[in-house]
Amino acid sequence: MPCPGLPTSFRPTALLRLLLVGLILSAPIAVATADDKPDADPYAIPEGDNPTALALYLRGLMRMFPEDRTEEGLRQHFGKLSEIATEVLSRDIDEDTALMAVRIKFGSLTILSQQLGDKDAAAELAKFTTKLKQDDRPAVAKEGERLDLILRLNRIDQLTDAEQQKLVDDVAARLQEGELDDEKLTLATQTARGLEDVDRELAASAYRLFAKYMSARGDDRLAEEVVRFEGAARRLSLPGNTMQVAGTTLEGESFELESLKGKVVLVDFWATWCPPCIAELPHLKKLYEQYHDRGFEIVGITLDENRERLDQFLAQQELPWTTLFEPDADKQGWANPNVVRYGVSAIPTAILVDQEGKVVSLRAYGEELDQKLTELLGPPPADAAATTSSTTSP
Repeated sequence: MPCPGLPTSFRPTALLRLLLVGLILSAPIAVATADDKPDADPYAIPEGDNPTALALYLRGLMRMFPEDRTEEGLRQHFGKLSEIATEVLSRDIDEDTALMAVRIKFGSLTILSQQLGDKDAAAELAKFTTKLKQDDRPAVAKEGERLDLILRLNRIDQLTDAEQQKLVDDVAARLQEGELDDEKLTLATQTARGLEDVDRELAASAYRLFAKYMSARGDDRLAEEVVRFEGAARRLSLPGNTMQVAGTTLEGESFELESLKGKVVLVDFWATWCPPCIAELPHLKKLYEQYHDRGFEIVGITLDENRERLDQFLAQQELPWTTLFEPDADKQGWANPNVVRYGVSAIPTAILVDQEGKVVSLRAYGEELDQKLTELLGPPPADAAATTSSTTSP
């Protein structure tokens, strides 16, 4: 699991979980449920269509969690919430109350299907979302469109090429509507990031498209997001092209990647506070030992901001390769110019460059790095192959 660098750096499933927490568990604390009596049924729905009573009741449900935290207990609880929401939606209620019930039903069915593996709930969720988009109440129909986007995003790797493109177009449309809030930015980020795993070219196109619409708003507060999106598109377009890396070594000397042309170079974005980065170091040390004499170099771009702590770590680890650290505090961490240039938002990010200076891998760690080095520099020494295999196994 990579170390995220920005609040929006989640996987699609994490985005869905984040939204569910907001929909189900983070509503205002209810003063009471259906009844204050100790033996009252907390699931009992108030009679009638009084909006105040129903709103108070639904808020209570949003804050209620079952005492039985077993899988069966969770199934019963969220199944009951889904049934309650269906009953409330069948009544003659105002839009605000309807939206509250919609979110409870959507959240409950999503937990049942995505977290608890209930296939019937998954089918019901799809039908429910489709029906919402056709609702006569404008606010409810609009909410249906929003929830449909979230569902498609969560299964982005299962969509057809045409469906993925449609998702990108729909997210782009939302970026142009109304206020550009955090949720819309998260949807845009996760759509593009989700596509990185399944269609790199479409992901790059999505980043550029989203950046275009954010930039068109002329809002200075979005400037950093625009730069980040444009950088991510630039990174995804690297394979087959040259990579620009410049910085300052720990010795205070200027460095440019161009100086290593003719060698195979691993550009490793990392930090001492990133556990996955540290876990990869033994493997990198072994590969460096095996391939350095054949022309393999590593350039570490650290996102650390504390030079003293970095020096202590490097002294302990005895890393033999070049490490770049910017002395200017304004260019450290996630503000490192190389990080910004390529829209790096999670580490480790390891990019492999061949002898001609062309990028050949954007995910050069583990077995992927082993395979690429074998292709470019030949197999490792026979006596080291077994050791390398053991360092890459879980």
